[in-house]
Amino acid sequence: MGFDYEGFRFTTNYNIGAGNNTYSGFASRVDGELGSAFTIATAYGAMIGLNNITVAAGGIAVISISKSTKQNNGKLQLSATATRPTEKQAANLKADVGFANIVTAVDGTQYHVLESSAYVVVNSSRFEYTLSATQSTKTLALFNEVEKLLGSNNWRKIWEQLSNATQGKNVDVVNYIYSNYPETRSVIDGCRNILGEVPVVTYELNVKNGKDTVAPVIDSKGITIINMGNKVKAECTGSSDNYFVLGFEYRIVDESGKIVETGVSQNGTETIRPKLTLGNGNYSMGIRAYDYSKNYSAWVDRAITVNNNLYIDATELAGSTAPLALSKKQTAEKGDILEYNLTPQYSGSYNLILQDLDANAKITITEYATLGGKGKKLRSKSMTADNFANGAGSVLLDMNKFYTISVSAKKDNADYTVAITGEAYTRANLVPEDNWSDLKTVHGVSSEMKVMIQSDSQKIITNEWVGFTDSLDVRELEIVTAGMFQLDMNTNNQTRMSIYSENAKTGKLKKLKSISAKSGGGSVSIGKLLLDVGHYYLALEAPKASKGINADYSVQLNSGGTELFTKANMNPLDNTFSSAPLLDCSKTGNLITGEWVGFGDQFDYYRVPGGTGGAYEFIIDGAVSKLKLTVYKVVKANGTQKLKKVKSVTTKAADAWSADTGILQFAQGEEYVVAVENPNAKKGAGDDYDLELQKSLAFNWGNNSKDTATVLTGSVFEGVLSKASGGDFVDFIDLSGHNQDLSIDMVSGKAKVSLFNSDDELIKAINLNPNKGLELNPVLTGCAYMRIDAASKKLNEYTIAIA
Repeated sequence: MGFDYEGFRFTTNYNIGAGNNTYSGFASRVDGELGSAFTIATAYGAMIGLNNITVAAGGIAVISISKSTKQNNGKLQLSATATRPTEKQAANLKADVGFANIVTAVDGTQYHVLESSAYVVVNSSRFEYTLSATQSTKTLALFNEVEKLLGSNNWRKIWEQLSNATQGKNVDVVNYIYSNYPETRSVIDGCRNILGEVPVVTYELNVKNGKDTVAPVIDSKGITIINMGNKVKAECTGSSDNYFVLGFEYRIVDESGKIVETGVSQNGTETIRPKLTLGNGNYSMGIRAYDYSKNYSAWVDRAITVNNNLYIDATELAGSTAPLALSKKQTAEKGDILEYNLTPQYSGSYNLILQDLDANAKITITEYATLGGKGKKLRSKSMTADNFANGAGSVLLDMNKFYTISVSAKKDNADYTVAITGEAYTRANLVPEDNWSDLKTVHGVSSEMKVMIQSDSQKIITNEWVGFTDSLDVRELEIVTAGMFQLDMNTNNQTRMSIYSENAKTGKLKKLKSISAKSGGGSVSIGKLLLDVGHYYLALEAPKASKGINADYSVQLNSGGTELFTKANMNPLDNTFSSAPLLDCSKTGNLITGEWVGFGDQFDYYRVPGGTGGAYEFIIDGAVSKLKLTVYKVVKANGTQKLKKVKSVTTKAADAWSADTGILQFAQGEEYVVAVENPNAKKGAGDDYDLELQKSLAFNWGNNSKDTATVLTGSVFEGVLSKASGGDFVDFIDLSGHNQDLSIDMVSGKAKVSLFNSDDELIKAINLNPNKGLELNPVLTGCAYMRIDAASKKLNEYTIAIA
């Protein structure tokens, strides 16, 4: 019963130096990884550590094997290779060829073992046992377990962790992995069980260092030159080495004997692909093989004739007044179709001609999206000697696709030269970074395609092109200053210009505006385009590019139609109330002068910190357009802050473009926000303004008792009271030092005035309102102090005038 078995890959590193090193064990595979050889079981079925044999560059690790058996009624066949075989070579690999050492075991079985200058591979490619039915079932189950383990996602990680943990240490690797990685236990147990039942084979691997001095050989018959338009490639199958061929060097020589290109094809690659585009003519390609130890074969030279692959050179086509010849003169025989590969340097519109045709012939042009794919016939045309100059007719060729041209004689042999006229679209994809696959989602824009808008007359795109195979150009516009924009597009043909914004959440694009130029082109504009600070996408399209309708174009900002709102965001902190600047409301007068609100900066917020509270009146003026002034209270709850509107006013013409809030009551300890807004900002409006404090009268919390009563000084005392939450509901006034007449009047609201003598006896209580005041002479009435109480939650403002 036979199995192909990859074996275990448990490994620790073991670097070998001079001399011999011997390893004993049951080897199911010595792996083909660079510099590695593994053993997995002792002769008695006990697992041992796995070893990685590392060979220095240029050295040789030579493995030989000897074998002994106990109850050897099974048979182990071991084969090996250290070349890096291609799939074709691997399929043809035989156990009895390609190996440097042959070892004969004690039972007469021969084993082939490789010597390699690069690394060692000893493959247990197949081994056979004579097993009972029970053993066969167990073995098959074990192999299935192994395949499952090696195919798991964690196996590479386990392997690396095992190597790092045991490298350079005296550790039983299998016991280590058995203890630390439970997923390996079923495999290890299965191996131990089978090794305990199957006749045991023991052999030794003897490893020593060496040096490779033998050069590869190369056979010119194994070198095939293949023409590809004005390029060539070479297939090198005629080479061999005592170990393996690592790579090839090549050189291309032109007819004058000049070396025009050299290069290397390494790591066992048998295909050489020179980069140079060759003109028509004769060349020679020299090739030599080399191995890992840098031993070189002799050069083998092969002639190259470039004459059967056609290449459209855009420069030569543009500089030719007559049709440009793509081939030498050819002869097509009846019934024998000649086929050429056609490579356009650039996409374009081309007309293929059978120039100097002396008989009847047929030309067919076929397009392929991929090499070896299904072809699409673009044009098929029969020509005669009389009408060959008309050609097959213009066809659009894409430089990224593949084309063949076939020519067949209709009757007798036809002589001709394949030639071409037309236009190469040399400006297509001059900037490949500006292409997108679609305009639904932003796919990422190259940094070269990002334009920062900083002036009102900036050139955005200069002298660009859209058309066949380059139908869409995109730029990302970074607007650093909000404004009203006008984009002018100048073009010579049908072109569409569109500007998009991006949805930050979905990544999808939304078209803001679009404009198209008709056939013949001209100048068209996207005007009155309001753009805030941020990123936008400008797309230029040739709508009929697939039909070969192309356009040159440029785009720039129109200074007359563009206005950058440079006053927007002069103070970025005032854009949100949480970061708003603080207002000093301790005195009246201008708080903010020469600020601006409008498109791109619709709101300005200012914060009034929590204080004593009192009566305040704000006014906005200086505007020539409609502005809105709003006072909010800051409401704090659950760690959040929200605004609750207290008063809102709007400027009007009748108010001489100013508006005031009227007197507002602020509570003690509460924060307030003053906001200035331009309601028409989204329509492009913007205006300057000043913010003033017309009234500033704080609550006096220091005179809320007789002992701290206010001593009157000067000629007038102003006070405010309120029974509202956070308001000052009582004031005490000391009159003991006054002998002048006093008058007490209410500016707004109501209050109760109580008069007391020096013994704290109530003399009189009077309710005051704006229509009813109090005249008082403290000396005549015997009044020592008075108490003033707010009558309501409203603002109760009073004045005391001293005669």
